Order: sequence, then structure tokens, then C-alpha cells
Amino acid sequence: MNWQRIKTILIVALVGINMLLGYFLYERSHKKKVEFIDSALVVDLLENRKIQVPPKLFEVNQPRSNISLKIQSYDVSKYKALFEKASLFEEIENVRLETLFEQNKAIHFKTYGGMLDPVTLSEDDILKTGNEMIEALGFYSEEVFLKSIGRTHEKTILTFGQKIDGFVLRDSEMILKYNNNNLLEFYRLWYDVVESTDVSTDFYEPEYAIYEFVGELYERFPNRQRSVTVETFDMVYQLSPDDVPDIDNSALEGEASISYRVVTSDGIVYLIQAVVD
Repeated sequence: MNWQRIKTILIVALVGINMLLGYFLYERSHKKKVEFIDSALVVDLLENRKIQVPPKLFEVNQPRSNISLKIQSYDVSKYKALFEKASLFEEIENVRLETLFEQNKAIHFKTYGGMLDPVTLSEDDILKTGNEMIEALGFYSEEVFLKSIGRTHEKTILTFGQKIDGFVLRDSEMILKYNNNNLLEFYRLWYDVVESTDVSTDFYEPEYAIYEFVGELYERFPNRQRSVTVETFDMVYQLSPDDVPDIDNSALEGEASISYRVVTSDGIVYLIQAVVD
């Protein structure tokens, strides 16, 4: 009998058993971290701490993982002509038009000078006019969604965001400023999906994200007394800070990270990592 061979087999077997045990323990603790508590219990616990979370907010769909994004570039001559046509300032004297292309990565069109009448559009007319301007410039698509409407005495300000597969992309933005049918200012920084794989990714459950949010809330406001309500709870794409340098120095491109976004009634935004390490 070859005792040395038997000894080697036993050692290998014990190492294999230890590896399986370690993997089992990791999976068990990992699962507890992901599926850590019932949503109804979370709501009850937070209400006692003056944090209101509507139960329906826990119904969050999961986005695709491994989305790579690249900032769109623009044909300078094409869009400069479109902006000058869209401004419609023929009857206003002393108007100067300026179109800026920041390294072909962002468009910033602006008018200077001229007298304007007060804004008189209704909210329906505001949206109709804004959408028509976006479409005339060739920028309207299903990715575009309205974020906010602002008004001053002489102009209307529409801010739009970008969605991918229904999920918000936090780094992109499109802003229109206009008076009636006169385009005063336009800014756009937008992304294309340049790569998408079907690699499976594990996401933390919404309950865990809320748990992490509460920790950040008390870290920011350790002596908090007032109650707070979670107004928005969803998942968003965002390029990591390392992938978003100064726009004038480098192309903005990289794999998008995925986060739970929590917006509270006081307007503060919290980002909680969604992908399990």
C-alpha cells in the first residue's frame, strides 16, 4: 500500500472540502446581505424614526448590466446652421448668435442682445413648443424625458434628461431656454450605448438599498429631528468619477455603474451602489 499516495489524496480531499465549506459560508452570508429583511418590516421600522417610505417604491425593475457609454459628437457646420435658423430673431435688432462646441462633445448655443416681450405661453404650449424645437434640431427621441420647467419674466427654461431602456442616465442633460418661438439658449451633453453584454449581475435588493440610505442619512444629519419622506426610489446609470474627466481634456467613455437613487422630500439625492461586489 502506497501510504504517501493515500496521504496526498486525503490532503487534497480535505482542501477541497474546506473550499466547498468556505464557498457555502460565503454564499449564505452573501444571500443574507442581499435579501436581508421584509419590505413591510422596513417601512414599519423607518416610520418609528420619522422616515416615510411608500411601500410601492420597493417595486424596482433591474436594468441591464455592463452598459458602456460614449458621449455623442456633433457636426459643427450642420448644427450651427440649424441653430441660426431656429432662433427666429429676424425682427429683433442687435442680436448676436454664438454656437460653442466643446471639443465636439457638448453643444452650447446662445443669443445675446435684443428686446423681448414677456412670456405668455401656457404649460401645454410650453411643452409643445419645446418638443417642436427639439425635433426641428434633430434631437427628439424616446430617450428624452422632461425633468423640470422653469420660468422668468422673459423666458421659459426646459430641462430634459436621458433614459436607456427606461432607466435614467444621470450624466447627460439637455436644456432649452426660449421666449415664445425664439430659441435663446440650448445646451446638450448626451450619450450613446457603444457596448452591451448579457453577463449576469447580482443586484442588492431594494430593502438593502434603503437600509444603506438610512445609514447615509444619519451620517449626514446625526442630530436629525424633522421627519423626511422618500419621494423617488429607482435605479440609474452613471459613469464613475474616474471615467468623467474635464470635458475639454478627454473623451467621456466608460462602463456605466448602476446605483439606487433615493431622493428625499428635502431635495437631497443619495446614491447607493446596486451591484453586488
